[in-house]
Amino acid sequence: MTTLNFNMFVFIAMVIASSSFYSCAGKTKHVVGDDFGWNRPKYTEFYAEYSSVNTFTVGDSLYFNFLNESHNVATVSPEAYHECKLDDAQVVIKTGPGSIDLTTEGVHHYVSTINDDCQVHQKLAILVHPSPV
Repeated sequence: MTTLNFNMFVFIAMVIASSSFYSCAGKTKHVVGDDFGWNRPKYTEFYAEYSSVNTFTVGDSLYFNFLNESHNVATVSPEAYHECKLDDAQVVIKTGPGSIDLTTEGVHHYVSTINDDCQVHQKLAILVHPSPV
């Protein structure tokens, strides 16, 4: 009987631990550009490299760290991202710093529309994966 109680205890503990793990999964706050933040990049592939070494999941958030009004964050189409055609850009963060919740899977494109920020590659494309649960 003692073995049965111990096994039941272990089973319940595992269920609780695994449910806690999954409830935390997909809740990562990504600081865009890490310590560098959301600024004019040091080199053209800076944000592409940042995106390639991070995994983004529905439920995560992007934190854009920049000085107030020095940059902004806009969502754009793939074409606008590649060609910096910003006529239809939807500015979602006007003053920094700010966050965006990732609520849908797929490829998302972000740029700064201030001055020539986009042309100097202050832009980010990420692939958002479905939530693990």
